[in-house]
Amino acid sequence: DVQRYLKYDKKNAAAHRLKGQLLARLGESKKAISSYKKALKNDPGLIDVYKDLGDASLQYGNSVDALKYIQQAIKIDKKYIQGYMQAALYAFQSGKYCSSIKFSEKCISVAMNKSIAISNSDIYYYECLHLNAMARHSSGHFSMAIKMYDKILQKYPSSIIFYHKDIAKYYLRYIAENISLSNSNIDDDLDYMIKEGLTLSMDPSHL
Repeated sequence: DVQRYLKYDKKNAAAHRLKGQLLARLGESKKAISSYKKALKNDPGLIDVYKDLGDASLQYGNSVDALKYIQQAIKIDKKYIQGYMQAALYAFQSGKYCSSIKFSEKCISVAMNKSIAISNSDIYYYECLHLNAMARHSSGHFSMAIKMYDKILQKYPSSIIFYHKDIAKYYLRYIAENISLSNSNIDDDLDYMIKEGLTLSMDPSHL
C-alpha cells in the first residue's frame, strides 16, 4: 500500500509518483498533480514526472499548465524526445499552432539524429510528422501540411492520413478557385475554413 509506505518514508519520490499515477487513473487529477509535485520536490531529476504532471493538468482541463510542465522537462534534457512530442501535442490542443510546429520539428530532428540512442525513434518520428502536419493544416499552411502528409503516407500508405491530405488539397483548390485578391472578405473566408472543425478533430492515434 503506497499510502502506508509514505507514512514511513515521506520523502520517497518514486512512491509519491506512483500515488499520483494511481490517483490519475481514478480521475483524481488535482490530487495527482499534488503527488507529482511532492515527487519532484524530493527528486527534481525525475524528468518523466513532468510528463505525468502535464498529462494530469490536461486531464484537469488546463492545457496551459500541461505545456508549461513539459517545457520544464525539455529544459533539463534537450534530447528528451518524448517531451518534445508531448509539448507539440499540448500546444496543438491549446491552439498554439506555431509552438506546436516548433516542438514537433525539434522532435523530428532528435529522432533523425543517429548519434543519439533512442528506442522507438521511428515511431516518434512519424507521430511528430503527424503533429507537424496537423498544426500546419489547422493554421492554414495547407501546402506544407500536404508535404508532411506525403512523408507519412510513404511509410503508411493505408493510413487515414490520406483523408486529411484530401481535406488540405480541397482547401487549396477552394482558395485558388473562389478567393481573389480583390475579395475584401478573404480573412473571414480563411478563418471559416480553418475553424470548420474537420482539422481540429484529428488525433495522432489515427496514424
